[in-house]
This record gives sequence, C-alpha cells and structure tokens, in this order.
Amino acid sequence: VGQWLSFLLLGTCLIGLYEVFENIGTIGGLIGTFVSILTPFIAGFAIAFVLYAPVKKLDTFIRRCPWKWVQKIARPVSVFVVYVLALALVAAFLCVAVPAIVNAVTDFAKQLPAYSEKVIKVVNELTAEGGWLAGFGLASRVQELYSNLQQFLTTWLEKFLTAEKLIGYLSSV
Repeated sequence: VGQWLSFLLLGTCLIGLYEVFENIGTIGGLIGTFVSILTPFIAGFAIAFVLYAPVKKLDTFIRRCPWKWVQKIARPVSVFVVYVLALALVAAFLCVAVPAIVNAVTDFAKQLPAYSEKVIKVVNELTAEGGWLAGFGLASRVQELYSNLQQFLTTWLEKFLTAEKLIGYLSSV
C-alpha cells in the first residue's frame, strides 16, 4: 500500500506541475496584479522609512524650545518641514534630470540616421556575395526596422515630449 501511495502522490505532483506550466501566463498575471496592488504600500513604507530619521531629529530639536505651545506642535511641524524639503529636492532633481533626458532622446533621434546608415553598410557588407550572411536578405529587414524605429520615435517625441505634457507629468508626480 505504501508504494502505491507514493506513485499516486508522484503522479499528482506531476499533474500539478504540468498545470502550473500550462497556466504560467495566468499565474504571472496574478503575481503582476498582486505586485501592482502592493506597490503603493511598499513605496509609502520606503518613503516613511527614509524620512523618519530627519523627522525625529527635527522633532527632538523643536521640543527643546522653552515654549509649551511650540512643543505641542513639534511633530506636525517637523513632518511638514521634512516633507517640504524632500519635495523641493525631488523637484530640483527633476528640473535637472528631465531636460537632460529630453536632450539625450532628441540627440539620439537626430543621430539615428547616421547610426542606421552605419548598420545598413555593415549588413550590406556581410550579406554581399561571399559575406558571412549572404542570402539571408537582412539589408531590407534592417531598413524596415530603421523606418519603423524612426516613425515610432517621431510619434513619441511629438506626442509625449511637448511642454504641456511634461508639465502635466511633473505636476502629477
């Protein structure tokens, strides 16, 4: 009876493993949904963890004040001051980072024709008679990929990198 039960358990485990692999997309979707639900809580925990020490230090400093009414509001004032400073740091970072990112993407889009010409030249050399990739017809595929990438970048730049959209993105953050 023991050996029969072992085979039954092994068969059940194999069927279960098969079902897991058969439905891996659904399982991945469930895990993704679970992670997306937990993300705001994890972000809030991280922000609270990082800002706790400055709030505590400022709270201790404010409580040294001899006036009782200041001591009563020490914690809310310290939280407010630290939050304002943190938001100012984030805003300053975004004011520096966003233009740099926009310039990098714009420069990349401007340099894309030169890059594609180099790639097409190398692919043409490799697919020419006697080349390593002769007969695969990769030159036309690279040209098609380049035109699709150029069209995507142009559409993306026009759609998302306008001044109104950037202001909207930054204000939502």
